[in-house]
Amino acid sequence: MKTDSSPALKAFATLRFEGDSLDASAVSDVLRVAPTLAYRKGEPYRLGKRGVEKIGETGYWLLNTKDRVRTSDLRDHAACIMNILGHATACVKQDETFDRLKSVVGAAGLSTLVTLFWFGEAGAQPPAVDPHLEGLVHKLQGTIETDFATQGRDPERIAGQAA
Repeated sequence: MKTDSSPALKAFATLRFEGDSLDASAVSDVLRVAPTLAYRKGEPYRLGKRGVEKIGETGYWLLNTKDRVRTSDLRDHAACIMNILGHATACVKQDETFDRLKSVVGAAGLSTLVTLFWFGEAGAQPPAVDPHLEGLVHKLQGTIETDFATQGRDPERIAGQAA
């Protein structure tokens, strides 16, 4: 899929769960996917191969679509997150997965955040956030942030906006 009106040079999405009672393996088991980064509160972790070891101040589970989705179309990255959430179709099995995830998130008091990153050509119109994704994140009591920028603006300096 290609976005004709809004060509992107780069796009990806992240799905994040955080909380003091987070059990990273429970989230991974429900979603049936390995995270990009996960640790429990008090557990050591490293960012990158040579990163300094840190201790998790809270539990953290993050999945990044950068290495999972090979297109620069943000819709494909959002679809990946929706598929991972187990609710991409009206199938009973996906509904059960989503309900189990809601239970894990609620029982542990986790915060949920989806961040959408998009960097497009100068003058390109940023994409719209998929309403289905908004609905899923809302059901998890979560938030969607967007970090949209175009050439001529440094994407590392653009603050995300809550959707």
